[in-house]
Amino acid sequence: LDVFNPHMSDRRDEGDLFVPPQTGLTYQHRLKLLVGEEAEVARKRQEHFFGNTFVADNAGPLFPASWSPTIASDAAAARAKALVPRPDLQAEQATLHHILESSAPHFDQRAEDGARFLVYRVGSLEVRAVRGRDGEMHIGAVYGEGGADQA
Repeated sequence: LDVFNPHMSDRRDEGDLFVPPQTGLTYQHRLKLLVGEEAEVARKRQEHFFGNTFVADNAGPLFPASWSPTIASDAAAARAKALVPRPDLQAEQATLHHILESSAPHFDQRAEDGARFLVYRVGSLEVRAVRGRDGEMHIGAVYGEGGADQA
């Protein structure tokens, strides 16, 4: 089970006062179900984030409400519709990582589990990545603007 995350632990300062969780089978079963539900939400978040329907100004119900401004932009939704997947460029992971090292993200939000959702705009490209709790960045989608050369 992925329950105890050392990067997010707020229990370290308790020392000898720490009280371990219950060990009963009912508790463990409920905990396993909860962890499974959280893993499913994380999977759905990434699937939606990397998909072409994600709009930064309206992230949707899978993400914290604080990510979406109170006044949404129609321009952002129109831009998202004009994006074309570029799997050919996504395959160039090493090159993309090198480019993103010197780029600032256009969108940078953190979920409750510590994962950072990042959108980089490099020229006519939009690169979407998730940086996990371990610090590793996973580039999950690359899009080009509809009118961009896709040779």
